[in-house]
Order: sequence, then C-alpha cells, then structure tokens
Amino acid sequence: TTGSSGSGGSGGGGGGIVSISTSLLFEAERYSSKVGSEFIIVKDSSSSGGEHIKSNAAYTSSITNSKNILSYSASSSSPSSAYIWIKMRKSDGTTGSFFVELNGKNKLISLAGKDWKWVKVSETFNLNSGSNTVKIYSRHKNTEIDSLILTKNSAYNPNNSPLPNAAASVCGNGKIDSGEVCDGSNLNAKS
Repeated sequence: TTGSSGSGGSGGGGGGIVSISTSLLFEAERYSSKVGSEFIIVKDSSSSGGEHIKSNAAYTSSITNSKNILSYSASSSSPSSAYIWIKMRKSDGTTGSFFVELNGKNKLISLAGKDWKWVKVSETFNLNSGSNTVKIYSRHKNTEIDSLILTKNSAYNPNNSPLPNAAASVCGNGKIDSGEVCDGSNLNAKS
C-alpha cells in the first residue's frame, strides 16, 4: 500500500506517494484535496506535528448535505479489507462527529470529550488494487481531527501499538527526494 498526502501547514493541499507496509498514518492537515472553506488548520502543541484540522461548518444531518470535504489518497498493489482509525476530539466537550468514506462506502464516526482519542470507524472497508480515496466530511462544528490511520490489519490498534510511518509531503518535482526540504521541514519518507 502507498499513500498520498498534501503539504499541510499553510493551507494544506499538494500530493505525493510514499511506500508503506500494511498501515499508513496521515496527519489531518496534510490532505491531498479540500472542498469548502469550513475545515481550518489550527496550530496546537497538543497535536501531533503541532497542527490539526477543525470543522467550523454548521451541523449537517447527512453526508449528501456536507459541503466540506478533506481527501487523502492511497494506492494498493492488491485488493484488501481496510480499517480506519481517527484521532479526534470535540473542543467544547460535547459529542462531535464526521462522516468517513473510503471508495464510496461511508460511516458516521462520533466521540464525546475534549481530549484526543483514537476511535476506530466501525466498518470494514474495501481497498481497490490501485488508487483509493479516504474522505472526511464535516458534520459538527468544533469537531477536530489530528490524524488518520488506514490499515489492512484488522487487529491493529494505535492505543497499544506503535504508530505507522506518516505519509510524507512532497514539493518541487512532485516526488519525495532523499533529504528534501519544503517550507523549512525535512520531508524524508521512511518505509
């Protein structure tokens, strides 16, 4: 499986590919594409990488009504079952939620609380051979995402396992070069 994520930081976006084994961690602010203006990047020392995504969108009752979407791209060498974990919180401590989609199959994920928690999306998704897209749709205002994990391992749990390597950003020539630096950040990919 390989993954693609955006450059993050000042506005996110971009894209690139990094090889992994069975699991891929995406920093939420390093999306490959974004629709709408209600997902914002927040600087926060309690977030991995010092930033996370916050939804400023008004409540949305269904995925078809959501006008704010973050996309994360991954490719797989073969079809597989897939599982998604999201590190999230609700800044005011009430219940917050997002819609999560992989290749057209979606599920609601929710959490109550101000503290960052890893939450598994209660759905088995399917990875295609080739290109795949994870999408996050806004649902509740002030719900925040720090990271996402896409894994082929049904037993994987980030609460008691090491985190996978993060999908790296790219710049310049559109691929990750050894020691590449963009916006002052070293973007070496580890596989």
